[in-house]
Amino acid sequence: MHLETKQPGWKAGAVRRIAAAVALAAVASLGVVVVSAAPAEAIPSNCSKIVRTRSNAAVCKSGSGYYRAWARCTNQSSKKATYRYGYWRSVGSIASNASCTSAEAIVSSSRDAGITTTDYLPPY
Repeated sequence: MHLETKQPGWKAGAVRRIAAAVALAAVASLGVVVVSAAPAEAIPSNCSKIVRTRSNAAVCKSGSGYYRAWARCTNQSSKKATYRYGYWRSVGSIASNASCTSAEAIVSSSRDAGITTTDYLPPY
């Protein structure tokens, strides 16, 4: 008489162990990929702005990277504020200008106009 020495479900356990070993071997064979980032540029410096009633012009003369002017424009009748942005410019290039519409104005030159700087060119 032959006695069954294996427990029920032993085939399922063996299949799981074999699948795990195959998966581990596949992952181990992929190797390691190393990615290095490009060196960062310096932030723009020596920046100045010229704020007028309806526009803010910004220029940065030192460092590297990019900058743009921004202005918080307030509608004269509704008092609703909207942020306006100039084009991104590289250091040493022409000014970035943020302009309000004819119905808007910059209320405070110190609080409502500025310059954003970065060491990379944003996608927009």
